[in-house]
Amino acid sequence: LNDDAIKSIKEINGVTSVTPVKRLSTRIILGDYSGDINLTGMDPEFFEKMNLEFKKGRAFSASEKNKIVVGSQIPIMLEKYKTGEYVNYDPDGNYKDIKLISTKVEITKDPDYKISSQRKRMMSSGSGISAGENGNTPKYEIFRLESVGVISKDSFAYDAFTSLKTIDEIIKSNTKAENEASNSGGGQNNQKNLDYEEISIYVDNIEKVEDISTTLRESGYQFYSIMDEIKQTQKMFFMIQAALGG
Repeated sequence: LNDDAIKSIKEINGVTSVTPVKRLSTRIILGDYSGDINLTGMDPEFFEKMNLEFKKGRAFSASEKNKIVVGSQIPIMLEKYKTGEYVNYDPDGNYKDIKLISTKVEITKDPDYKISSQRKRMMSSGSGISAGENGNTPKYEIFRLESVGVISKDSFAYDAFTSLKTIDEIIKSNTKAENEASNSGGGQNNQKNLDYEEISIYVDNIEKVEDISTTLRESGYQFYSIMDEIKQTQKMFFMIQAALGG
């Protein structure tokens, strides 16, 4: 799956929009709270087509950088890093102590950054940042972002989203830190990564789904669709997870 694949899929009759999808396991810090989340990067225009319901705020736009959207249930995955306290679950996603709309959101892969003493003790028993070949540990960058929207109650309430531009910058920085720690020279950092593990396809007309599925299958793609879950909306997404050929 690469840019050529995206271009050819866009030309399939009935396909409305296509985006690469990149995922990153990372730490997020919101005020006095921190924890591990999954951050997904995709094209902003495609993200808007998903028509997610927002509890607060809005989606990020194509002209913006370093903006994210978070799910309303993100707080239950966080702890107060000074005390180790967790918040109580609220089915409505009303967490008064955590501001999900904020200009001071921090993202990092550094597992030691702003964690509780309890978590540090747990990590010292075996987990933490893996040392490179020369015994050094990666010096991960701390990214300062702005959260502009909160996703309401649905299957994405536990996720966070950003643009491809933003997640690419974070991934590139993480890779550079790991290369430097392992003494690999980091020569690959200047090389644009054109391969994707996953692509999402948006289709407006559900009557086109069968033909599109056939074309993708004949092209050698393995894909997953959620048509049965959203037939009533007459909208359709494909999740292409791997290229088997073509």
